[in-house]
Amino acid sequence: MKSIFRIVLVCKLFVSGLDLVAVHGLAYGAEHKPIRSTSYTLTLIDAEVWGIIDINEKGNVWVERQLVQFASPAPLIIKDNSRETPAFECPGTTNDTDGEGINNHGDIVGHCGHDARAPGLFAFVANPERGRITLLAYPGAQTTWGYGINDFGQVVGFYANQPEPPFCCNLPPRHLHSFFWDKATNQYRSIDNPLAELLGGWTWLRGINNKGQMVGHYNTLNNVTWEEYQFIYDNGTFTPIEFTGADQTHITWV
Repeated sequence: MKSIFRIVLVCKLFVSGLDLVAVHGLAYGAEHKPIRSTSYTLTLIDAEVWGIIDINEKGNVWVERQLVQFASPAPLIIKDNSRETPAFECPGTTNDTDGEGINNHGDIVGHCGHDARAPGLFAFVANPERGRITLLAYPGAQTTWGYGINDFGQVVGFYANQPEPPFCCNLPPRHLHSFFWDKATNQYRSIDNPLAELLGGWTWLRGINNKGQMVGHYNTLNNVTWEEYQFIYDNGTFTPIEFTGADQTHITWV
């Protein structure tokens, strides 16, 4: 017989916050396991936000806010004392800045300039509180996208070169690659999983920790989510990551 998973959520709202009690149990056939309960106390954020994206170890919450109706939201940080930083937008762009990650110094990594009227599509590292920004462009690339950042300011992402002909025959997308950028040396390094080329796909790095370990995935020529293969990259070695028994495994941060 199949296992039956039942979840019951009970929510209580208080002035100081939201107290969430999750009660869940597992039943297998006629045998019932004991019901376990887990309690969470959530602090409400009293601010106008489009969405909450992430939080760092200092309790600073990275959110996005729509500055103009119907426009793409811009990133900003709500500090643990409820003070907000200004919303950030890349120079030369309007409502065209997407954040992807935050470190414990309040630096946000992302990409901007998707609109054809923008000066180019770049990765960026920005600190909205200090008003600092660094634009990243992989040398010779047509576009650069930033996705992960650690506390040393090291960034991972991917870039696209100008596609080369022939544009037919379902050929592998050899113009797409992942990169690592070192803030200390201002040097870029291309990182590609060798299995990506073997399967006709490309590599996408999504996160990096303070040990320099990176996570991402590579895909096949079909470029579909069910043909993505996750890995951790550590000191030149790619180690595959797959949850046992799962149809798909997806990793975003490390």
